[in-house]
Amino acid sequence: MRARLSLAFAASVLALAACQPAEPAAAPTPAAETAAPAATPPELKLTCFGPFGPTTTGADLVKMFGAENVADESSPGMDGETLKITAIYPADPTRRVEITFADSEKRERLVRAEVKSMTSDWSGPEGIETGEGLSVVETANGGPFELQGFGWDYGGYVTDWKGGKIASPVQSCDPLMRFASDSADPSIVGEGSRLSSLPAMQASGAKVVSFTIGWDQPPPK
Repeated sequence: MRARLSLAFAASVLALAACQPAEPAAAPTPAAETAAPAATPPELKLTCFGPFGPTTTGADLVKMFGAENVADESSPGMDGETLKITAIYPADPTRRVEITFADSEKRERLVRAEVKSMTSDWSGPEGIETGEGLSVVETANGGPFELQGFGWDYGGYVTDWKGGKIASPVQSCDPLMRFASDSADPSIVGEGSRLSSLPAMQASGAKVVSFTIGWDQPPPK
C-alpha cells in the first residue's frame, strides 16, 4: 500500500509541482479493459432441473465454473472401454463432477453428469448424497425400488424407481444411482434386479457410491 505523506512533505511536493509545466492529462482507461466479474458457480445440487442439461456445452461449463476448473480427461468405462470426459473441479473430490458429451471433441450434446466421490459436497435427486444407505433412499423415494445384484460390472445400479419421487420428472432425463456392498449373500449377488426392501438387501450395508443425471440425445443429423 502507498504510504501516507506527512503534511510537510506534501506541502513541499505541491510547491514544486506549481513550478513545473503542466503535464497533459492522462487518457482515460477504456471501459473495455475493465475486468468482468467472475460468475458465481451454481449450487452443488445435481438434478434433472440443473445445473446441466442436454444443451449444455463445454463453453457453458467454462462460463459457470471458470476455465481453470474445467479439464478434459480419460476415464475407464464399462466392458473395458475408455471414455473421454470433461471433469469439473478435476482435482477437488468434494466438488468433482464428470461430464460426458456425445461429441467429446466439440464438447456438445451432453449425455450425462456423474458424481462418484464418497467425500462429495454435491447432492442428487431428493437431496441424496454419496454414502447414504438403502433405507434413506427408500424414504426419499417414498417406497422401495429395484437394483441389480452386487459383484459384477453393472452391480448395484438402480433399475426401477417403482414410480417413486426419484423417478424422472422430466422427459428424456434419467436419474440413476449405484450402490455397493461387500455382502457375499448369494441371494443378492450377480445379475438380475432385486427389491431394496428384501431382508438380505437391508442387511447388506449397501451405500450410494455414485449418482448420475443422464439425458437421451437424438442421433446426429
